[in-house]
Amino acid sequence: MKKIILVALAVFLVIFASYFFNKIAYAKGKLSKKIIAKEKIQAALKIGKSMFYSPKLGSNGLSCAKCHVYSVGTYMPKVGKTVRSLAGVAATFPRFDTKTHQVITMGERINMCIVHVLKGKPLKGQKLNYLTLYVTYLSNGYKIK
Repeated sequence: MKKIILVALAVFLVIFASYFFNKIAYAKGKLSKKIIAKEKIQAALKIGKSMFYSPKLGSNGLSCAKCHVYSVGTYMPKVGKTVRSLAGVAATFPRFDTKTHQVITMGERINMCIVHVLKGKPLKGQKLNYLTLYVTYLSNGYKIK
């Protein structure tokens, strides 16, 4: 009888230990995936920030930061507008554009600035995603309008 109880106890302990260690391994796997995702987002943000401050997006030596960081509040006679900060701007997209008479995304608006102000070629794919991610990051904490 003692032998049966000991065998049953041993089987129970093996099953319990297996279950417990599987839970730990699963949790570690989820945690490592979160860490990897966070690292990838941080890397993408770094690329987007670099693009935001780079004059290489256009052909006239300007960067996004030239207007939206260093010249905020300055009136631009050619455009007929005062330069705004981009803090919180992601919370306003998608939105209706009065020039194109269409609903546009933030990525489309970014490309409009690149083409018309920076005199560059529109971004596509991951490059547009990197810059959009950085501009979205500037809106962290702002409520959607």
